[in-house]
Amino acid sequence: MMGRELLRPTVPGDEGQMKALWKACFGDEDWYIDGFFAKGYTPGRGMVLEAEGEIASMLLTFSQEMVDPDGRKVPIWYVYAFCTKPSVQRRGFGRRLLAWTEAQAAQQGKRGVVMVPGERSLFDFYGTLGYQTVFSTWEQVISRENPATALSQVTLCTLEEYHQRRGQWLRGRWWIDYPEESAAWQAQLCRASGGGLYRIGDGIAAVECWGGAVTVKELLAGEP
Repeated sequence: MMGRELLRPTVPGDEGQMKALWKACFGDEDWYIDGFFAKGYTPGRGMVLEAEGEIASMLLTFSQEMVDPDGRKVPIWYVYAFCTKPSVQRRGFGRRLLAWTEAQAAQQGKRGVVMVPGERSLFDFYGTLGYQTVFSTWEQVISRENPATALSQVTLCTLEEYHQRRGQWLRGRWWIDYPEESAAWQAQLCRASGGGLYRIGDGIAAVECWGGAVTVKELLAGEP
């Protein structure tokens, strides 16, 4: 606590301020924010910094496990929706909240904190706080004018089967094993968009379809 600032876990009744802060910082639609709080949030999961009695900065934490190439599991926290109210940015609120969250994670036996920055400049920011880039993503855009080769087999996949196959594909490398609630939230987003979880060829894919575009959020396969 510093002056009239307070660092604390979230409590029932914080949801209204948290939703407003989320919308102000990320611009997501109300249905998405409300859906997340209905399905993916419980009081105490978030961490906030209060200034003058109002939430100025917040983040959400999810318990996950990082798996090493030998199959050993390392308990971690995944930080999500980390943001600071635009009107009070550049006052160090986010830095203090994240440092306090890291200390809370260590007290609960977590070995690390991971996140997915939303833009390139944030990698540099988190680098100044001691974070390292460990994982990367591969992106390719396929248009109707330049279609991909048709796949021989595409069928729906249950969440349980997807989780099992995912572990098989990622075995032998560093990867993050998502808990059931996180996986269920992604599956719900896929379905709500008109997509789903699929078996594609010899692999699997999590597919969202928003605004006429098909976005493959995750693709694990051996075929090209």
